[in-house]
Amino acid sequence: ERRLSAGGFAPTGGIVAAAFLWSIAAACAQPCGTVSLGESRVTAIEDSRTLALADGRKIRLAGIEWAVPAVAARAQLSDLALNRQVTLKAPETTEPDRYGRIHAFPSVSGSETPIQYGLLGRGLVLVSGRVSDKACADALRTFEKQARDQGFGAFSAGAAGAHKADRHGAILNHLGRFAVVEGKVLSVRESGNLIYVNFGRRWSEDFTVT
Repeated sequence: ERRLSAGGFAPTGGIVAAAFLWSIAAACAQPCGTVSLGESRVTAIEDSRTLALADGRKIRLAGIEWAVPAVAARAQLSDLALNRQVTLKAPETTEPDRYGRIHAFPSVSGSETPIQYGLLGRGLVLVSGRVSDKACADALRTFEKQARDQGFGAFSAGAAGAHKADRHGAILNHLGRFAVVEGKVLSVRESGNLIYVNFGRRWSEDFTVT
């Protein structure tokens, strides 16, 4: 399974079961985020992964990529966080990214449960391939797996799910967005500073990851 910068699937129901998953998450240890960033109130949802805070900071939800259309994702995030006081924990770095956002794991004050857990349990997001801390990645994948097993959101019947590496047209339809592509690696080649992971025998035409 390979995660790329592409994606968008239709959300589905399962709100009662998703709420149950959220309660499970609340009971689990929270290994994501080691640096405390204090608290603040969420004043706006700037996009499907970005919170604007009353103290002027912008928070990018760390460790996840959206698996549903941006409009639906933003609406869900608004329901969970808008106008609420949140407690912030960051990974190993608190330096803003190129857009001025701090990557963090916010939880509604009074709870130790990151917002990301609830979104993963609803099948609205996928775990990013860029989570460097193993304990955190394992925790996030636990809730993604629950959504997979229950058929929620992106994993519901009829949802796009993982794209097959040999179906090029379907993959190209998600160019510029986040998607999951799966297939068998047939060869690996190195050229200069690039390594090519080939999922087909015709590297110039088939699906290849660099």
